[in-house]
Amino acid sequence: MVAVGSLKKIWNKIPEYASEEEFTEEFCVFFMEEWHDVLDAVDKSYAYNSYNTIYFSVVNIEVIENMNIDQLMKNNKFYQAVNIVVS
Repeated sequence: MVAVGSLKKIWNKIPEYASEEEFTEEFCVFFMEEWHDVLDAVDKSYAYNSYNTIYFSVVNIEVIENMNIDQLMKNNKFYQAVNIVVS
C-alpha cells in the first residue's frame, strides 16, 4: 500500500530543551492543532515522540492499495532512487 498527499507544513525549529507543556504549546502554535488530535503514531506520548527532529503535515492524502513505492515511481516514469524515512 502507498499513501500519497501534498506537503503542507514542516516544523524543524523544535525547542530542544522544552518541557512537555512548552513543546505541545509550540506544536499547537505552529500547526494550529492540538498534539493528541493530529499526531499519527501508535504511541502518542511526549516521551516517545519528543526525540523527533522534524514534524510535518500532509493534506489530500490518497491511499493506493496493491501498490508499492517502486511500482508508483515506475508508473510515473520516475527512475531516480528514493530515500524516504518517516516514523
